[in-house]
Amino acid sequence: MIKYISYIKISFLCSIIINILFVFSIAFSQELSEKPEWVKRHQDGLGIKKAEKYYYGIGESKKSQFDADAKARKEFALSVKVRVQSVFEEEIQQKGRILKEFARMSNKQISDLSLRGLTITERYEEAIADTILKIPFEREYYFSLIKIEKDKYDKLVSDEIERELTIKEKEYEEEIALKRLNEQKRLEELQIEKSKHEREKEEKSLELDKEKYKDEYRKGKFTLKLEDIKRKTEELYQRQTLYKDFLKEIPPSRVITLRNGEIVNGRHEFSAKMGISPVTFESIYYGYRLWLLELSTEINLFNNKLDCQNFFLKMQLLPNTGELWKTSVSFGFVEYMSSIYETDYKNLKPKYSPFLSSNVTIPSFYYSYISIYGDARKFSTGFNNYILYKYFRNKIGFLMQVDYIADKNFRNRFGDPVLFQIGIRFKPISNLFFTLSYEDHELFIFSTDFTIEKK
Repeated sequence: MIKYISYIKISFLCSIIINILFVFSIAFSQELSEKPEWVKRHQDGLGIKKAEKYYYGIGESKKSQFDADAKARKEFALSVKVRVQSVFEEEIQQKGRILKEFARMSNKQISDLSLRGLTITERYEEAIADTILKIPFEREYYFSLIKIEKDKYDKLVSDEIERELTIKEKEYEEEIALKRLNEQKRLEELQIEKSKHEREKEEKSLELDKEKYKDEYRKGKFTLKLEDIKRKTEELYQRQTLYKDFLKEIPPSRVITLRNGEIVNGRHEFSAKMGISPVTFESIYYGYRLWLLELSTEINLFNNKLDCQNFFLKMQLLPNTGELWKTSVSFGFVEYMSSIYETDYKNLKPKYSPFLSSNVTIPSFYYSYISIYGDARKFSTGFNNYILYKYFRNKIGFLMQVDYIADKNFRNRFGDPVLFQIGIRFKPISNLFFTLSYEDHELFIFSTDFTIEKK
């Protein structure tokens, strides 16, 4: 009996020692992983650091990380509910009173809108020691944080509400149109005062029409059409919102040597090109704008001697038109001469050709413009790209141009029919830009373009 009691005491003492070691191991493992400051403050009953600058929500759960995420979202939605409702009412006031009754938001809609576009900012998992029936185990606690700056969140909510109200306006207009159509049908039915035969005939026709409309409704044609209109409208709105700043920019009128569908952005435009090594004077350009017409001339030199001369008369047929892919198209005539320095003045014979030029804005392709030009001498295509637009806007651009030159008199000194030319453009102010380019398969050129604005 005494041995049995001694054995119980020893086992009890061992269980106590094991529990103590287990608690110390848990504490030591928690010290190794630094607990985030927001978790500490939350456990102390405090808000996050600099809470006045953020909207935030914290979720805590013993069940799972998913449950903690859900609680964080719920707390965040409650914290911004009043602000979302306030922004919504401000947007309603701007849209007009016709939407006040039509566009009401439920608590669920406000909660969904509050979390749209947001993700969990940070998660943390903590193991805490506990015992059941003197058996040690670890209990997992899960924490989730959603945090966003107030100014950034207010802008996000304002954009989402504006998008929602745009859709509501479309629905409202469709509902009004449907009511008017029904009212028109009702008036037409009231005005029918014809003979019995005619009434029966018309009623039969009306029944057939109703069956036809019901059949179309069953097939979902009307519903699918409305959904397609909403989808296309929403996609266009999202792209226009994303690229609205780039779409406001005026496309450049040239790539490297290619002059596209734009005309002079101002009254006068000057351009001069200099060779870097060796230093040479390569070309000078002057353009004058009168309404949608442009008169311009360009002089090119070779070894500082007059080589080529061009006179352009250009009319812009399509002036940067479109909602997303804006397009400009110009048509005109060019007079050109070549090898002037090698030819006697009396033997110079200018040639004439119509030309067509165009450019298309493609913001979804890394903020780019595609340009083309074609006349009897050559066909050119060019590419202006502002891949760094988010950081520098249109201050830095990258250029690429490919030319096919049919007239041998206008090829480079190697006689290449196809030219590949590249460059980089810097625009310090709105009416001045500089270009560094590699041209004619041999020259590095520095050019300056300057525009005098209209008064």
